[in-house]
Amino acid sequence: MPKPPMPHVAASEEIHELASLYSLGLLEPELAAGFEKHLETGCSVCEGELRSFTEAAAQIAQTVDQVAPPEHLREKLLQRIAPAPERVICRTDELEWHPLPFPGISAKRLFMDPVSGSITTLVRMSPGSSYPAHHHAGVEHLYMLEGDLAFRDHTLHAGDYEVSVPSSDHSPVTTNNGCLVLIMHNHNDQILAHV
Repeated sequence: MPKPPMPHVAASEEIHELASLYSLGLLEPELAAGFEKHLETGCSVCEGELRSFTEAAAQIAQTVDQVAPPEHLREKLLQRIAPAPERVICRTDELEWHPLPFPGISAKRLFMDPVSGSITTLVRMSPGSSYPAHHHAGVEHLYMLEGDLAFRDHTLHAGDYEVSVPSSDHSPVTTNNGCLVLIMHNHNDQILAHV
């Protein structure tokens, strides 16, 4: 969405959209900065639109009854906004393996950043097990600690490292001899199809 031209004679659909998103704090930072700069020029059309949307949002907020959130939701929110520790140490031998919904595959979650969705996981696959094709929402780092991991077009072995960029897809994977893999991936990754 480009920043609005100067000066305006009447509000367009684009100006409505910019002013409404800006009034709610939902405009992307670069666009918000451009809109603010435009407002500094004294554009009365954009100022009027912004004032209208801001007043409407305030009126809506005043009509809503205040309700205390459930305690579990409050606790979950406080955990998410709590300052992150300077470091996290995992003693992997003290963590339990949790089975994944794919036979022969289990995992130990080592770390999750609730803000970025980044997850670090230790994955163990039994010989012959398969993991379905999947889409990467973020960067995926895969470091082979033991065994083999076969994709459609290549195989990784102990000591190999692979990185996949966001929006890329992995074919279904399998292991002949079993494997242990350290994976840094994203909570928003998606399974494309079951094997």
